[in-house]
Amino acid sequence: MPDDQLCQVCRTLDFRKLTTESLEQPWKVWQYFSSSGPLEELGRFQNIKRKSSTCAFCHLVVEAILAVQHSTGGPLPKNSDLIELRNRPSWKMCILIFHFNGTSSKVFSNRADLEKEAFAIRKAHRPEAQRILLSWRHCAAFGQIQRLASPDKPEDEEFFGRLVQSHRIDWSLLRFWIRHCSRRHAGICQDRRAKSTRQGLHRNMRVIDTVTRMVVPYRPEWEYIALTYVWGEELMKNLTGRKMPTMNRQLVRTQSSPNGTIPLPRWLPRTINDAIEAVELLGYRFLWVDSLCIIQDDDADRHSQLLRMDAIYRNASLAIAAASGSHADCGLPGMSIPRKFQQQRETVSDVTLSVPHPRFDELNVGNTLKWNTRAWTFQEKVLSKRLLIFTDYQLYYRCANGVWSEDTATETTRPPRSKGKTWFAWGEHKLPHDYSTRRPYSLVDFLTFGSLELATSERHGSFANYAAVTQEYTQRTLTFHRDALPAIDGVLRILDPTPVAYVAGLPRKLFHTAMLWIPKIGGTATEIPDSGAPSWSWARWSLPEGCWWHACDVENTKNSIPDVAFWTVDRAGTRLLSSLGMPRGLGELPPMRKALEGSGALLGWWASLGKGYTIGRILTKGIVADKEPDDKVVACELRRSETLVIGEMIMTMGAIRRASKRPSLFDFVELSRGKELPFTSHLIPESLQPSTTKEVYVPGRLIPGDTDENRPATRATGHYESQTTVDPASEWKVVNVMLVERPNQDNLAYRRGIGKVLLNEWEKLPVWKEFMVLG
Repeated sequence: MPDDQLCQVCRTLDFRKLTTESLEQPWKVWQYFSSSGPLEELGRFQNIKRKSSTCAFCHLVVEAILAVQHSTGGPLPKNSDLIELRNRPSWKMCILIFHFNGTSSKVFSNRADLEKEAFAIRKAHRPEAQRILLSWRHCAAFGQIQRLASPDKPEDEEFFGRLVQSHRIDWSLLRFWIRHCSRRHAGICQDRRAKSTRQGLHRNMRVIDTVTRMVVPYRPEWEYIALTYVWGEELMKNLTGRKMPTMNRQLVRTQSSPNGTIPLPRWLPRTINDAIEAVELLGYRFLWVDSLCIIQDDDADRHSQLLRMDAIYRNASLAIAAASGSHADCGLPGMSIPRKFQQQRETVSDVTLSVPHPRFDELNVGNTLKWNTRAWTFQEKVLSKRLLIFTDYQLYYRCANGVWSEDTATETTRPPRSKGKTWFAWGEHKLPHDYSTRRPYSLVDFLTFGSLELATSERHGSFANYAAVTQEYTQRTLTFHRDALPAIDGVLRILDPTPVAYVAGLPRKLFHTAMLWIPKIGGTATEIPDSGAPSWSWARWSLPEGCWWHACDVENTKNSIPDVAFWTVDRAGTRLLSSLGMPRGLGELPPMRKALEGSGALLGWWASLGKGYTIGRILTKGIVADKEPDDKVVACELRRSETLVIGEMIMTMGAIRRASKRPSLFDFVELSRGKELPFTSHLIPESLQPSTTKEVYVPGRLIPGDTDENRPATRATGHYESQTTVDPASEWKVVNVMLVERPNQDNLAYRRGIGKVLLNEWEKLPVWKEFMVLG
């Protein structure tokens, strides 16, 4: 656009200088976003909106501000707000930040590699890409505008923008990503697959031959691509009138050839058709799709293949993710359908500018992508060594050592920082973090980020990894809740591959800690009786906000139930699955097949039970007890009498209501010993607060002499006296308890809440031993 089509303010801007020269000024340092002072005031937002129809740059400014609102959910600027402009090196705006809040909070980023690449660019006196940043009062994030690389100088494109077309994909760029990853990256990015890993693939595995369009038996020497997508059967049927085509026993029986090949169905959903075309364009031949490579109505074949899902995705050369589609016929954006969000770009003063699309770490969390909300796609995401993600914005490429996107050139080419390091190393990124406001665990895709090795760097690393997985996984949705454990089985086997490492989704090695999981307070927890999981497992519950653990529980818990037995049911009937030391004198469990069919597993141990406690005041803010649904999760006081607070409970409103009506059905069961009352320490009466008494030596005092008798001053003999001080709240010893309900005559108990009681108060009340069976 010629300069005479810019507004008067934008005509004064040197866009070439703004996008290639650093003009930072000392201003403010906020976390890692050290920024520059404003270079220009573009005017009030209402005036910029008015000029956006005639001024190209004002149009980009408005689009960049709208993009901030779309990605952060923050409010738009007020019409009277001044929009300020500054610039900043583009590589700094490409830093990806991933949080991992384990037992010690850590943040990982790719800053070190990007900074080294930027240093090499400056050293070679090449143009250094700059982002134009837009800010206003109380903005949630900067609006950003970047310059597209010049097509006639591809060697100078690092950190500049790239053209993203809504109807067309640059397949040469995707092939470069795969080739660059295979040649430059170390670790699991290498194509050389270990023999032991290949053996993990089932002997009856099938793949689609995209050339012959046949489903064929897989051979170990073949490289294949896997597809991860959302089936959305009901939605697809309602919108298109078509059913999901699947492999079934009738097709195998009637159309299978002597060599085991089966023709594809005549009609395929667009997502699968696009994936077949993409496989060929990327230079591969074979594709694995669950609906067509597993015999869906053969329980034996389906079960055996599902048990190998981790091997299938880990051995795939690449996984294609249909991340934006809500059903299988949505198609892959950029192929059979255009991308929903087009790249906003304008040419001003012979410089082409665009608004960047959202970064990968912005889309990697939350529910922006439908694919990222489904439980089955979780293990497909974290187990794939390379992932090509199709979204309504652009394509993203994620591997163990890098994250790249179509709209910005961030492929690093510098050699490793040191011997043994990967080319794209994820390093710790120091950010201020308040221990007292620690957030729940969050996933960093650590299963594929081989360079992190979180399990060895964390004090409680193995449990931190497990907690990170379950916290994100439990927020995802399932069509059939009975799939809650099968859909995460592959991920759990990666965390601990030993036989029978998990019972109902809880790790045996840290079972006493895992039992203390809690739903998010203020969220919901809905029990699913036909889930096939017991009440003491998170797999039995629908937890839209996820499950998590108190940091004090992870660090301080000591097991109180060393002798535990687990039972499950198989075709032969009830049997002992595993035990952590069988209780003495315990024979076979009485037949409880019906209970096992609903719970999937039973837990038995000699438990210490207590009564005499009452549920007190609800502590969660904004809760109106009479109006809240039964599945609302709250924190409440645990009292010994009407006034004495001696602990706390986390439970649903439905459990509170049932316990108040029929208290005789409820008991408190000791699980473990720990420290700290996170919610009620300030409510404990001073007389009940744990204290420590010490004998302190008091030196003798000086006794003045008698001047008349010339008696000299003397010192009285020192002595010991007792001094009592209240212990810090973080050191208070507590008993971790589970509130259980026995609603039926079979004496089977069910979890209804998790809480803490001061140890000295627990020991005051009558406690008796009883063999507890928990379903």
